[in-house]
Amino acid sequence: MPLIEVEQLRRVYASGRREVEALSGVSFQVEAGEFVSIMGPSGSGKSTLMNVMGCLDRPSEGDYRISGQSVSQLDTAQLADLRGGEIGFVFQTFNLIPTLDARSNVEVPLVYRGFGSGERSKWATQALQQVGLQDRADHLPAELSGGEQQRVALARALVTRPSVVLADEPTGNLDSDTSESIMRLLQDINQRTGVTIIQVTHDEHMARFARRIIRLRDGLIQQDEQLDPGAVRA
Repeated sequence: MPLIEVEQLRRVYASGRREVEALSGVSFQVEAGEFVSIMGPSGSGKSTLMNVMGCLDRPSEGDYRISGQSVSQLDTAQLADLRGGEIGFVFQTFNLIPTLDARSNVEVPLVYRGFGSGERSKWATQALQQVGLQDRADHLPAELSGGEQQRVALARALVTRPSVVLADEPTGNLDSDTSESIMRLLQDINQRTGVTIIQVTHDEHMARFARRIIRLRDGLIQQDEQLDPGAVRA
């Protein structure tokens, strides 16, 4: 069974007296352990697709399944449980809490899931080790570089041990050298742990750190490209 199944997905928004179709019948599957980039120009539907896959929005028509569970059948509480257990999020703007140190920021998803303080600290420390920041655990976001902040955000996404990490323009606020280091880290985590990674990006070079690129235009898949696993991306 594929980890993610998208079947004839449509998403229509009301805009005044007219309707805007952001997705126009998108279908694809993602196997567990894949690293996929989703690309497209502004208005192509890539952000809408990411919101649906993150269970932050519901499709107007079609079906979206994660781990065999159809999202359309879930109520609000069940969607929240699914997000907390199956999905980790990484954002362009990091979204760290400025008054919490790195370890405490990583612990936040575990607080919502009811973990005790000892277990939260243990899991957060392990997640920071995964991204090479265990020695910065006691630092506030303002004391960290942009790349380090994004590594903390990645650790926060990984701490619940999700099936898939959804990364929305993860290098959008970083310089080119730092962007490449983040993408190499994503590659390493994908290969080492087997966690599925799906990123939205506008940057062709960063997209090619993945093993597959899905290109959208006008709410439709224009191309679904498998990349050479032996290609050098450094």
